[in-house]
Amino acid sequence: MTMEGRPTRVPVRSFRDLEVYQRAQAAMREVHRLVVEFPEHERFGLTDQMRRASKSVGALIAEGWGLRQSPKEFKNYLRRALGSANEMEAHLDTTRELEYGTQALVNTLMEEYGAIGGQLVRLGESWRAYPSPSSTLHPPSSRRNEPGST
Repeated sequence: MTMEGRPTRVPVRSFRDLEVYQRAQAAMREVHRLVVEFPEHERFGLTDQMRRASKSVGALIAEGWGLRQSPKEFKNYLRRALGSANEMEAHLDTTRELEYGTQALVNTLMEEYGAIGGQLVRLGESWRAYPSPSSTLHPPSSRRNEPGST
């Protein structure tokens, strides 16, 4: 905590440091727990679609992170991740309509994917605040000022 009572910000060095990525992964775990309760006839339908869409949110964030030096490319991946989050909301609507799983969990996941969507939009608007890939992949050498280092 800082003196002002606000949490201390941790430097973002990887897509894993992004709160939106962490939330997407947590939501994905809950989706996988939810769909095991679905009827067998949904195994290759709704269950499969929900598993894929829930996984793609985090995967697209990670893939876009590697391309974040290009605003167009980075924002394209974030838009695609937003599309997957929206797809999850649609699948959760279907889940609710078909009365699969507990309605409390479905409602919680609906709220979570809505929040993830909002975070993706904000990240796209503020992407320049994050370090370039070269600074995180190849940190400055601690031997730079030692005799014999060039």
